[in-house]
Amino acid sequence: MDPRHAMHRHRTPALTAALLALICVALGLGGSAAAQEGDFIPENVQLRWERQIRFLESLVEEEPAVPLHHMRLAQAHARLGDEEAVMRNTREAVRLGGNRLAADLLIADFYSEQERFGEAIRIYLKVISASPRQTHALTQAWLLMQRARLVQLDLPIDKAELERKLNAQGFFIASGSPESDSATSKARVKEGNQYLNAGDIRNAIASYEEAASFDPWNADSYRGMGIAYARNGNFEKALGAYHLFIALAPPSDKDVPKVRQIILDYYQKNN
Repeated sequence: MDPRHAMHRHRTPALTAALLALICVALGLGGSAAAQEGDFIPENVQLRWERQIRFLESLVEEEPAVPLHHMRLAQAHARLGDEEAVMRNTREAVRLGGNRLAADLLIADFYSEQERFGEAIRIYLKVISASPRQTHALTQAWLLMQRARLVQLDLPIDKAELERKLNAQGFFIASGSPESDSATSKARVKEGNQYLNAGDIRNAIASYEEAASFDPWNADSYRGMGIAYARNGNFEKALGAYHLFIALAPPSDKDVPKVRQIILDYYQKNN
């Protein structure tokens, strides 16, 4: 008997899932595809992912009808830039009843990491059309839209329509070409804070939006927007702004855990 099969033959589905979860966490499988085709991958990292792929393949052989195994295998192959394996395993996961939107997001993230932005944005837009509040798709679409606006990247989509959808969910994109003036942006955030403290929500939002127009990467402008929208009772737009703050703020920012908790509390209360 193949010793690999002997090692796994008595594993229960629950134990398999637990082991898989532990390994996926340890190797960072929960994130988007990180390896780009042609990128240099350190030998020890590549060997680690190759071992992980072999392990996942053994799980697929043992439990071929489990969609999660195929999704995790697709993620592992994405780390090494293997498009054919990514597509094959996501298709199989969906065929077995896995979540189609999750598969689409995995593929879109893979394309984005490969800098195939046109293909990525089309899939993100497809996901947003099916699930308008899907925050990962909204965040990634926002990032691609901002990049496109800054470097005049042509995206094969209706940009005005996507901007409308993003703005409706609090993922603010200013009309026209973005400025590049971080000093003015910071000044507008300070102005917005003053309006907010005075209870002038309308002018606070206007100031934060101006701040984002001058510097789309100023995380504090979206934090301010989130607070202002929430005080105005527009909690859905507040969540969008808070998600942008988390995406753009450095992990060491003391407000990141607080904002994460605000988002978590909202979902726990309303779902």
